[in-house]
Amino acid sequence: MSVDVIIAYAVGEQSQENGWSKLCFVVANTADVENVLKNMEGDYRTQFDKPLPSAYRSAKSAALKAVRLGVALVDDNGQAKGKTAVEKECRALAEKKVASDGDIITKAVADINAALDRMDSVMYSAFLMYVRTNLKGL
Repeated sequence: MSVDVIIAYAVGEQSQENGWSKLCFVVANTADVENVLKNMEGDYRTQFDKPLPSAYRSAKSAALKAVRLGVALVDDNGQAKGKTAVEKECRALAEKKVASDGDIITKAVADINAALDRMDSVMYSAFLMYVRTNLKGL
């Protein structure tokens, strides 16, 4: 894999959009993307004896986060989506997931409260004994 992706970030701001597009295509079309990028970064460091550009590291982070969340980096026309658009999609998915987790917890607490309301005092005492015995440290 060529280090062109990283060089685009090292050259300057006007090349970074081109670097993002190249990075999107590498990430979207590679099965073992983290190892491929790691090898490419090693080649860059060997060739240029420089640290990775911070703009590249930021773009790589955004691209890998998108992959983890299932956000497409390439649109239906085969063009790379903009970095800002991808980051916004990732943020929206992350916020939605937090809301979903919160909804699950709220429902679980409501279900437990409803079950406790239906219990008589003997069942409630048995339930508390079970919780104290089996759920220590939670």
